[in-house]
Amino acid sequence: LTEKATAKASDMMKATSSPSLKRIKKADDRVMKRVFALFLVMLAWASAYADGIASVFTSDNIPLFPTLEKNSRLDMVDYFAAGKKMEVQNKMGGKSQLLECYDNYLKVKTSDSSSTEMRLTELNGDTVIAVVRKYEVPQADAVLAFYSAEWKELPLEKVIKLPVMADFINAPKKLKKELAEMIEFPLMTISIAEEGKIVFEPTVMEYLSIENAKKIKQYLIDKLVYVKKGNRYVLVE
Repeated sequence: LTEKATAKASDMMKATSSPSLKRIKKADDRVMKRVFALFLVMLAWASAYADGIASVFTSDNIPLFPTLEKNSRLDMVDYFAAGKKMEVQNKMGGKSQLLECYDNYLKVKTSDSSSTEMRLTELNGDTVIAVVRKYEVPQADAVLAFYSAEWKELPLEKVIKLPVMADFINAPKKLKKELAEMIEFPLMTISIAEEGKIVFEPTVMEYLSIENAKKIKQYLIDKLVYVKKGNRYVLVE
């Protein structure tokens, strides 16, 4: 009986050490490692959200500020908290400055001709970050984007239908089409400074010819305001 039991135990040990079971174990280990890594990311994000936008701005994995070292970002936050909007040197040899930093909103001048706004918000039950990059080269223009906690860019069309230049023209249909065609470059600035709102303002008047500017000016809407409704931003009529 003892010999049979010993032989059975030996067979079980061989079975558990078979190549197929080893592969399964390795696969399970990889899954657990990925789950644990994702847990750490979510934990870090939750901690950053609890501490406000400043913690997101100074985090290690943020991809938005390649010209700003983490220590520089930390200095900017410390200066701002002390009531000083001090400039710090960036990697390009220029100056950067934290302009606003309150709860879930932040605005930083990244260079003499660019700035970035960030806001923490919620979509579909998840915390996401809205980002606006503004450029002045030489006319002002801006780009809007939304990112997940893992800094994956979200499909913009699922969050907002961006305005086109015709949306800024308040004129009869035929005239609106004619005026919109005069605008070769549909430039606009974007702001997320207000909670639950995205504001678009056209900057086309800065480069239009005097003749076209006169024709368009009286019909041009100075800004379009989108408000958050559920999981989307919609235009306020």
